[in-house]
Amino acid sequence: MKKYLTSFSKFIAVLFAIAFVVTTLATLFLYNVEKSAFNPLLYKKALIDEDIYDRLPSVIGEQLVISTGFEVCAQNPIACDMENRETKLKQCLEDALGDQAYLSLAWNERTPTDAELKRVEPCFAEFGYPTAQGEEHGLAPFMKNLTAKDWEKLIVSLVSPSELQQMTEETINQTFAFLDGDRSEVSIPMGLINKRLAGEEGLDALLHFLQAQPDCTFDDISQLQNLGSGGSFVYCNPPEEILPTIEPILQDELNNVSKKNPEGISFGQQVPLRTLVNTQTARLFMRMSPLFAIGLLLIITILVVRSPKSWLRWWGIPLLTAGVLGLFIGIASAPMIEFSLNMLIFGEVPVTISTSLMELIYDLTTSVLHGLTETIVLHALIIALLGLAMTIGAAFIKPATESLEFEN
Repeated sequence: MKKYLTSFSKFIAVLFAIAFVVTTLATLFLYNVEKSAFNPLLYKKALIDEDIYDRLPSVIGEQLVISTGFEVCAQNPIACDMENRETKLKQCLEDALGDQAYLSLAWNERTPTDAELKRVEPCFAEFGYPTAQGEEHGLAPFMKNLTAKDWEKLIVSLVSPSELQQMTEETINQTFAFLDGDRSEVSIPMGLINKRLAGEEGLDALLHFLQAQPDCTFDDISQLQNLGSGGSFVYCNPPEEILPTIEPILQDELNNVSKKNPEGISFGQQVPLRTLVNTQTARLFMRMSPLFAIGLLLIITILVVRSPKSWLRWWGIPLLTAGVLGLFIGIASAPMIEFSLNMLIFGEVPVTISTSLMELIYDLTTSVLHGLTETIVLHALIIALLGLAMTIGAAFIKPATESLEFEN
């Protein structure tokens, strides 16, 4: 009977040891994600490491040029007005192109070939041609006169990389304070931009913007000179000789705009309370996850530990196994993540998205994910070394001779 109970206890202990290994692997992920993913320093470091603040103005400029220069309905009628497309037309287009080609074109991942345009022509002839709803992209024509370098210069004039970093980091801090329940809302600070808008930087940016437009006519010049008297703003390139007379007028307009702009753009108030509560509950579970693994070790201790040697062995082997597996998963996850991101981000990129924007998103995402995996690998290494030390230590302890010793 005694041998039966001993064997049964060992069997149950082995099951709990396996459960400990699985639980520890889950804990490595959950605990470190909660500690790192909800730590603003992770994102601040990633933004600095990937030089995001210096890269962002040029990336935005390139993206704006692509967005303003791509006429969806003219260059890809399959993607035009897709949200209002009738079922019959959709079915006809799918039959003509095939499901895969239709989805690729409908989501604007590429432009159609001449052969594809010919195949869909009967569908549009029967069910009607798509029409753009208002101005495409909601952008006025004068926006299309700017090059990527023009946009970059305008953005840097209104907010320098250092100021952009200051605004971003303050917003990040507020966001995590909001998630922690320490703030009722998040506000993107706009004071620096408003200050520059009302200063010489704002005037230089506006003049640079106007210089990219067609030359002003006589009527255009008259309207600009009468802005202070209720005249309408005209987007044109004024001649240099009248700049001294209109610069004060333009500066007054910029001052009025900066005064009307809010000091901050608030968001987060619309987040349902239930969502915040669920987030806090999930974070609490993630923080408490190590207790489950510790509880399993305590159960193993009660079941089979009767001496220092058995304690070192029954704790050391599960810890070593969990640590080694955690190391393997943590190290292997980096290339797996990069491969998955390559497939996800660069696999099917819409033609309206610039390559530089996708590269920026990729670099920032991989930097954040690497920050997460580094902490997982570090903790897994500590667990593995602890388990290895306990396992080696068990080999140097002579087995006890008491009748209650399970290893004999």
